Amino acid sequence: MIGYEPINERIISVRLNAKPRKITLLQVYAPTTTAPEAETENFYEQLSNTLRNVNKGDLTLVIGDFNAK
Repeated sequence: MIGYEPINERIISVRLNAKPRKITLLQVYAPTTTAPEAETENFYEQLSNTLRNVNKGDLTLVIGDFNAK
């Protein structure tokens, strides 16, 4: 593991040293469909910002629970 960054209580980014490319994992736990719209919008905006900051040469995996109810 190269490092990790807890983005907020719903997103964490982990960077792994792998070959032939480094891997960035984004583990997410999205708000449910019953959550306030502002909370859902904030979550997806933060996820989008996090993805923009991932190293472009990394293999990027977004995994987790996107919580449809």
